Amino acid sequence: MRRLACLLAFGCATASPLPPLATPNPDQDRAASPGSERPPSFSPQPQAGPLLDETLPCPTLDAALTRAAEQLAQDLEHGAGPLDAQRVEQALRAQGAPYVWPRAWSLAGRNLREVLPDKLRGWLAAPQGAGQRRCGVSLRELAGGREIVVAIAVDALADLEPVPGRVRVGSWVNVGAALLVPSSDAKVVVLGPSGPPRGVPTSASDGRVRARFAADREGLWKLQVLAAVDGGPRPVLEADFVAGELPPQAPAESLENAAPGADPVSLLNRLLNAARQREGLPTLASSAELTRVAQGYAERLRAAGHIAHDLGEGDPEQRVTEAGIRYRLVGENLAHADDAGRAHRALWNSPSHRANMLDPHFDSIGIGVAADERSIWVCQLFARLSN
Repeated sequence: MRRLACLLAFGCATASPLPPLATPNPDQDRAASPGSERPPSFSPQPQAGPLLDETLPCPTLDAALTRAAEQLAQDLEHGAGPLDAQRVEQALRAQGAPYVWPRAWSLAGRNLREVLPDKLRGWLAAPQGAGQRRCGVSLRELAGGREIVVAIAVDALADLEPVPGRVRVGSWVNVGAALLVPSSDAKVVVLGPSGPPRGVPTSASDGRVRARFAADREGLWKLQVLAAVDGGPRPVLEADFVAGELPPQAPAESLENAAPGADPVSLLNRLLNAARQREGLPTLASSAELTRVAQGYAERLRAAGHIAHDLGEGDPEQRVTEAGIRYRLVGENLAHADDAGRAHRALWNSPSHRANMLDPHFDSIGIGVAADERSIWVCQLFARLSN
């Protein structure tokens, strides 16, 4: 029996990034926080104006991506560290951009306008995946003639109809999405202020996705649209909204940081089981057989340079079957991140990935990690094994 498998990846680059340039006014900065009024989430949000150069490989500007780039540039100006996946995702959600798998780039220096077209062309030269490429960019002028540029690019696989940033507790939330790539199925998963994620009744036909659920608890909610696309099921849209009011001091997610040199497989296993224990669930037993399969697939992901549940050699269920493992249920999470701590945090913050991590039906886990020069490729293979 197969359980929905999910994959996750982020790309962030920092050079000590990028299209039309928006120079923010400090009096008009929009850096929405969880406690502030949230804009509605929807896409696309077209932005008028040409790119710096018509030959740049990003045909569409998106206003929400530009606002997110402005927010991140402001953070860098105030001393924030290099961009990472969590901060980029938070900026997108705060500005009503429902895109997933963003790439972000930053550049600091003087006279950046002179070099930006070439720099942008090089950064955007990465092969485009399926969907529609969209970008946002911000140039922030600092004291002393210095500047900071932040750019964000996404390959959009779907568009979201408006979801309000705030609703009344108990009200119904309607989810409507249009897929931009072929898909055989889709579903909506929601994560409320407490408890595990849950799937909601979803209809999907002719490239349209519809779902409806009640926001029956006060606090922050996250919804995610999953679609079965080329390479396997994956998130294609996400949005946050608040039901009622947030608690005065909502506790932040507390995740253990990796010690320098910590074994990534051990850390991921420890973080996963600690999360299950906090939710009152039993820990997962480490399976040597599942670990071998997961490690082999992590190495295939690294060699391919992208993540998908089926790289042409079978999906998770087929891989487990071919390894001679007897099972009743199989699920898989995939991630590409800078390190194990960030990989766990990204998976935990994704409703569909957290659903696998907290599934009470699983009893075993195998984790594979393959490292390259700058990042790691992670495969979490969940199963309920047969006696």
